Amino acid sequence: MIVRAAIPDEYDAIATLWYDSWMSIGISNETDLPLDELKQRLRQEVAAGWSLFVASDETALLGMLALKPPGHLDQIFVSPGHQGKGVGRALLAFARQQLTGDIHLWTAAENLKASAWYLREGFVETHRTYVEKNRRERVHYAWRHQPL
Repeated sequence: MIVRAAIPDEYDAIATLWYDSWMSIGISNETDLPLDELKQRLRQEVAAGWSLFVASDETALLGMLALKPPGHLDQIFVSPGHQGKGVGRALLAFARQQLTGDIHLWTAAENLKASAWYLREGFVETHRTYVEKNRRERVHYAWRHQPL
C-alpha cells in the first residue's frame, strides 16, 4: 500500500469510496449528499484548495485523505472492505507528515467508531457544535504536534 496524491481521473472513484465509507457507518440522514452531488463537491473542494491523497495498492483505492493546510484534516475515509487493516493509520501518519503543526478535525458525534479511533490515535476532544443544515452534532478534535 502506498499513499500518494490523487489524480483527476480518479475523482469519481474517490467520491464513490467516500460515499460508500460514509454509508457503511450507518448514520446517514436525508441532509447527506447523494453520490452525484458528492462527486461534484469533491471537484469543488479540490479547486478551492483541498490537498487530496489516496491510499492504494496495485488493484484498488483503499482510502482517501483531504487536507486543508495549515492544520485541518478535512476528510479521512477508508473503503468498507479495507477498514480495520491499517489503511486509516497509514493515511493519518501521512497527514502528520504533511501538516507539521497541530492538526484539527471533526466528526459526527454519532460516529462512535471514528471518535474512539481518534482518541486512541492521540487526539483530544476540544468542543462540540451543532450544525443545523446537517441536523448533526459535530465533535471537534485536536492533535498537538510534539517537535523533536
